[in-house]
Amino acid sequence: MENSPITEIYRYIDEHLKMITLYEDGVLKVLQGFTTLEEVNRVAAI
Repeated sequence: MENSPITEIYRYIDEHLKMITLYEDGVLKVLQGFTTLEEVNRVAAI
């Protein structure tokens, strides 16, 4: 699979800036008990 520019941007962010996506942050909030997975999927749909 050939890397698209957006894929390269995400890879750079992950490797260098240690940023996470809204969805990933939402999943962390689910694991901490602050919200539900349904709410995360509604707000940060992939």
